[in-house]
Amino acid sequence: MKRSLKALALILIYLLFSAKSCDDREQYDAVLEQERLTAIKDSISSTMGSDTLTFTTLRAFEVAAEQKFSDFSDYANILADTSFDPAFKEQAKNMITSLFISDRTLLRLTDKEKKRRNELTINEWTRNGKIPSRVLCTFIPDSVRVLKSFNKVNDSIFSGKLGFSLMPSPRPGVNQRTYCPVGGEIDIFLAKQEKKFGTNTLKVWDVFLGDMELR
Repeated sequence: MKRSLKALALILIYLLFSAKSCDDREQYDAVLEQERLTAIKDSISSTMGSDTLTFTTLRAFEVAAEQKFSDFSDYANILADTSFDPAFKEQAKNMITSLFISDRTLLRLTDKEKKRRNELTINEWTRNGKIPSRVLCTFIPDSVRVLKSFNKVNDSIFSGKLGFSLMPSPRPGVNQRTYCPVGGEIDIFLAKQEKKFGTNTLKVWDVFLGDMELR
């Protein structure tokens, strides 16, 4: 009997210390995770939120702008493709809007035959749910390049410009002679925005697209 009680006591003592050890490990892991998040936050704040941007940092943001333009073309083609589910198209609309500095930014279409320009806002474009009728080809960039590097406008915004060429591939059933742009230009912006990071809010730089012209 005594031997059984002694064994039970040893088991209880072991479980007690094991529980304490687990609690300590959980607390230790929690501290490490908090330190990791703090380090990441500090890194983001020092790099993405710095008031002084180096040439290298600005160049990196220009590359990010090129990628956002490429993303925009992908979403634009989703809107124009009748095979996609409406819910998927709705998500593409939201993604397009998030890429631009304002939903009032303009898309200008140069009609070479009639020698005039048509304009509509990004909001009008996404609300319509398809690529404008004057752009009757697949919107696929062939090349994208920086025409104007980021220049400081004020303490919280930089502006620049991208140039691009397109692969003029008419959509199925479209007359080969109908309007298909072969290139254009688009404004780009680097602006400081408040972003949620866990329970904190950081003011960091982010890249946005602006007015675009197809010709």
